[in-house]
Amino acid sequence: MNPSQPPPQKPTLEERITDAVFKLITGGGGVYALYNLYVEDIPKAAIAGFISLGSALITSFGQGFIDTLKDKMKQRGKASGEAIDTGIEWVTKQLIAKATGFENKYLLCQASACQRLRSEGVAQ
Repeated sequence: MNPSQPPPQKPTLEERITDAVFKLITGGGGVYALYNLYVEDIPKAAIAGFISLGSALITSFGQGFIDTLKDKMKQRGKASGEAIDTGIEWVTKQLIAKATGFENKYLLCQASACQRLRSEGVAQ
């Protein structure tokens, strides 16, 4: 296991239920195909086998597809949330500064301090 990768997470209840339903569907198709082979109904057995195989392949493809999208969307969601939070924080600070007049008081104090400064070596 790569030490830079986090350990795999346990699947959620929804993921486990979905996996069980897909296994039931694909397994059920396989059982139906075997039953039709037993009763010598070859066309039905072939159709059920193809449906079972197709659903198993689609399920595997879909699971990888969804997992990849889910991870990428989590990353994008986190980045978007952080950007929005930064914007809200900036707006909040601006509103507080305007409401309290703090910025104007600060700038007046700075101007006053600068006016009292006397440079050395410069004739006035």
